[in-house]
Amino acid sequence: MPVEINFARNHDRFEPPIKKKHTLLILSISIMIAAGFFYFIKSNKTDNTVVATSGGAIGKIVDSLASVVRAGFDMDGDRVNFLLTGIGGAEHDGATLTDTMVVLSIKPKTGEVAMISLPRDLVVPIPGYGFRKINSVNALAEANEKNSGPEFTRHFLQNLLAIKIPYYVQIDFDGFKKLIDRLGGLTIMVDKSFHDSYYPTDDYLTKEISFETGVQKMDGNRVLQYVRSRHGNNGEGSDFARSHRQQKVITALKSQILNTNLLLNPEQIRDIFNILNKHVATNLEIGQIINLAKTNQTVQWGNLYAYVLDDRPTSPLYVSTETGSYMLLPKADDYSDLRFIAKNLFSEEKLNNFFETSLAKVEVQNGTATVGFAGSKAAELQKAGFEIVRVANAKTKDFTETFIYDVSGKKPEALKKLKRELPKAYIVEIDRTRAKEIFGAIPDADFIVILGKKL
Repeated sequence: MPVEINFARNHDRFEPPIKKKHTLLILSISIMIAAGFFYFIKSNKTDNTVVATSGGAIGKIVDSLASVVRAGFDMDGDRVNFLLTGIGGAEHDGATLTDTMVVLSIKPKTGEVAMISLPRDLVVPIPGYGFRKINSVNALAEANEKNSGPEFTRHFLQNLLAIKIPYYVQIDFDGFKKLIDRLGGLTIMVDKSFHDSYYPTDDYLTKEISFETGVQKMDGNRVLQYVRSRHGNNGEGSDFARSHRQQKVITALKSQILNTNLLLNPEQIRDIFNILNKHVATNLEIGQIINLAKTNQTVQWGNLYAYVLDDRPTSPLYVSTETGSYMLLPKADDYSDLRFIAKNLFSEEKLNNFFETSLAKVEVQNGTATVGFAGSKAAELQKAGFEIVRVANAKTKDFTETFIYDVSGKKPEALKKLKRELPKAYIVEIDRTRAKEIFGAIPDADFIVILGKKL
C-alpha cells in the first residue's frame, strides 16, 4: 500500500469529492447502456421499435450503433486517459465552474484502472487569463464561447499534466438525480447516522439534513444529499467520510443496474439516453463507447489505483491565503510533481518512493555566521513537506558550500526533492556509524543539512 499522506490511496474505497463520482457513474452507465443498445439491435433484428421511435440525437445513436465499425482509442502508451468533470448546471450557483476534475486512466489489456483528482482550489496559469483557480478553466472558456468549456479544459489539463488526454466527459447535478430516479432510486446501507446543518440549497442558502443508520431507499435528490454532504457530525464531515459514502453509492448503482432488466428494456434505455443527452457532454464517438463497453467486462472497478490531492503538509501542494482567498499552490513551481504522479499512476513502487518524502526527517545545521539562517531554511523545507527534527549550529561557522548528508540511503525521491530545494548542495552518502563519528551521535534524521554561504 502506498503511503496515505499526500493522497488517499485505497483499493477498496476511493475517496473523491462529489461530482467526481457522478461523472464516473455516467461514463460507466453510458458504456453499459451503449452495450445494451448494441445487444438489443443485434439480438432482436425483427423489432424496429427503438429505431422507429427514438428520433433526433437518439435516432442517430441507434443508427450508428447498427452499423458502427469498432473504433480504437488514442492511446498514451498502454493506457487511455479520460478527463471527467462535474459542474453545477444551469440551476446552480456558478453553473459552469468545475466542481470536480478527475483524470481516469484505463489499461484495456489488463483491465487496470487509475484515477487522480485535482482540487478546485489549485492555482494554475491559464493562457490568456493569468493565474486562476483550476475550477474556473471551464467557465472562462464558456464565457468566451458557449459549449467550448469541456474541450478547452481537456486541452489545458493535457498540457498541465504532460500526458495525453484525448477524451472528456462532463455531467451536472440534475442529470445525476434524474438518472437515479429513472432507475427507481437506490437502496443504500447508511453505516453511521449524521446531521449536517449547512447543506447547500438551490437558492444559494443552506438547510439541515440528517441520515439515520440502516438500510434506506433513496430517490435521486436524497442520494445527492448523501454524497454531497460535507459538514456532517459523528465523523462524517471529512472528505474521506464523504468519499466512502460515494463508494457505497457506486456499489448500489451497479447493483441496481444489474438487478434490473435495464439493458433489455428499450424504453428505459431511451429515457436514460435522453437524460444523458441533456446533461452530459462528451467527445467520445459511438464506436469508442462500444469499445469501452467491451473493455468494461474486464475492468477491475473494485481495485482502483485512486489518488486524491489534499492540503496536508506532505502533499505536493500547500495552502496559501495571502490574497485573502483559500488557494492551493504547488511546492514545485513547474508542476513537475503533478506530472510525475500523473505519469506513474499505475506504479505503486514509484509513487511509494515519491511520497516517502513525508517520512523524511531532516536536521538543519547553520555552518555560517548568519544568525537565524538555519531556522529560516528549516521553515522552507518544512513547507516543502519534510519533517524537521532538529535545528542547530554546526561545529564551525566557516562553511562556504552546503552539504546534504544522506544517512537513509534508501529514499531517492526524498533526496531528489531535497536537492531541488538546495540546488547548489553537495550530496554525501554515509551510514549511521560514520554519521556518529562525524556528528558525535547517531542522528535521528534521514538527512543532515549543513548550510554554507552558497545555496
